[in-house]
Amino acid sequence: MSFAKLVELLIEKLSWSLLFPIYSELRNHEVSRLYSQLTRIKLILWAICLPFILMFGVFGREFVSFLYDPRYHEAGWMLELLALGSVFFAVGGAIINIPLSFGDSKRHMWLQFFRFVSLIGCLFVGASQAGIVGLLVGIVVAQVAFYPILMAATHKFGIRGYGSDITFMVLMSAVLVMVWSIKGWPLPAS
Repeated sequence: MSFAKLVELLIEKLSWSLLFPIYSELRNHEVSRLYSQLTRIKLILWAICLPFILMFGVFGREFVSFLYDPRYHEAGWMLELLALGSVFFAVGGAIINIPLSFGDSKRHMWLQFFRFVSLIGCLFVGASQAGIVGLLVGIVVAQVAFYPILMAATHKFGIRGYGSDITFMVLMSAVLVMVWSIKGWPLPAS
């Protein structure tokens, strides 16, 4: 979990320290400038996170096997699966602070609330249906389920054109699924 959270911590750190001030500054200009800058900012953020997502998603089992003794090798498939969730977190992390940068702390609070509710709900359903595998799939599904809520919340601020977000999510998911179909799906050893 610590390695999988590395991508999320990186995104959150960049979002608060770099993106939040940029969004706050851009909000004083026209929305079209915000949108063009946002697209560039998202591409830079994704380029920073991409190596980690690919490394953990493709080589998670090997990475854990190299670093830890056999007692912990089962964490490898978990790391690979959680890397898929990081793809969706990377997309949402680029825009989640936009309401707050526009001074709408109430909308930001509601976003955090819905993020929490979707995570708890997906964890509960996943764990009750498929145990530990379902729990981890629930984490990934929660990231996917939260994105439409995030889109709706940022739409008010003129954020449009989610094509690059969807392209990134589909492309990265397809790469991971393709690798897993060749290498073996990230599932516990039988």
